[in-house]
Amino acid sequence: MNELVHIAQNVVKAVSKGLPFSISLSDEYGYIIGATDPERIGTYHPVSKKVLEHKDYISFDESDVVEFENVLPGIAVPLNFNHKTIGVLGIIGPPDKVKPHAELTKRYVELLWQDAFYRQIADLENKMIETNLQYILQNETINESQFKQCCKTLRLNKEMMSFCIVIDLDNFLLQEFDDKIYPLTAINVKELIMRDVHLNFSNNDTSIISFLNTEKIVIIQSVTNIEEYTSYMKLFKENGKKLLQCFQRYQMNSIYISAGKLTSSIRTINQSYKEANHLIQHHKNINSAQHILSYYDWEIVTDLLPYTIESNFKEKIIFRMDEWMNDKNFGELKASFIAYCENGMNISEAAKSLFIHRNTLIYRLKKLEDTLSIQTRKFQHCMLLYLILKNDGESSSYLYKLNNLPHNACDH
Repeated sequence: MNELVHIAQNVVKAVSKGLPFSISLSDEYGYIIGATDPERIGTYHPVSKKVLEHKDYISFDESDVVEFENVLPGIAVPLNFNHKTIGVLGIIGPPDKVKPHAELTKRYVELLWQDAFYRQIADLENKMIETNLQYILQNETINESQFKQCCKTLRLNKEMMSFCIVIDLDNFLLQEFDDKIYPLTAINVKELIMRDVHLNFSNNDTSIISFLNTEKIVIIQSVTNIEEYTSYMKLFKENGKKLLQCFQRYQMNSIYISAGKLTSSIRTINQSYKEANHLIQHHKNINSAQHILSYYDWEIVTDLLPYTIESNFKEKIIFRMDEWMNDKNFGELKASFIAYCENGMNISEAAKSLFIHRNTLIYRLKKLEDTLSIQTRKFQHCMLLYLILKNDGESSSYLYKLNNLPHNACDH
């Protein structure tokens, strides 16, 4: 009943914007479920029963309504849906003034009612899809019969190689929408978002595209062989960029798009989903400028590599760097060395990117060599130091603990 009242009130609001008369909507039992005057909601409207019985217009002037309680002058008309009378529209006012508006208003209300009905059906279907996807993607262990039922409902070929793409919307759909930004409801925005995702990522082999919850959209993509997967991933970054451009229309700026690994079947698709989520969470944590993520992208893999070094090994390297990291110019030296590495160990290009003279950079690199006994012209040495410095949050934390230990409490 509450949901029906909510729908009816939305219909009343929509109709009232273009109609100079108050209206009411009654259900098939004669009770008012929507009205310009909300105080009337839930009250019995005796005229509605007459309209439902005769299935025709009935008008009432001032003299007609005196014998009825809760009846106002105007016209009451039947509302039809799927060849069945489902309620009554009441337009309040002098019958001769109301009548010219009756037929058009009736048609408009019926269209709005139908739209609300079909939207409800679509919402239920979407909820069912989301529930089944959550079971497949978020459970480490699954019940075989329930898994088969989910695949059947989702029309997934459970034996095909597949991978999962996650589009993280953060809290965008949970925020209040300001009419000054765009006059859209959350439902409208969800529909527009899904349209853009389909436009940029859907193809004939896409198994499913759906919201997983208010914060995430998932794409389950099936492929017949590894070559097909490779072809898809070659276009993944470009398609992701196009989608992010579409999202900017709705001022969506903190979106991540991540692809997980290829799995042998839908049975293990949760591993792909987990990997895609891990990539997103990691890049959020480091506040990365990269928003289109996959292990297929060399830039992403390079960014991740410093965080994969085993901690015990990392600590041994950091211990050697203690004197250098405590140097008052450490930040400047570190930035210079990283720029040197990221410019292909080319001193001129690195100096240009830092807006300093090449001799200044040579001086800084020489200081680093003297302090660490490292050879900055040797790729292997530079690679190791670069990887440690790119993840120096842990380095600083480790040195802080080390320097605050009792004297001789550590042995390296």
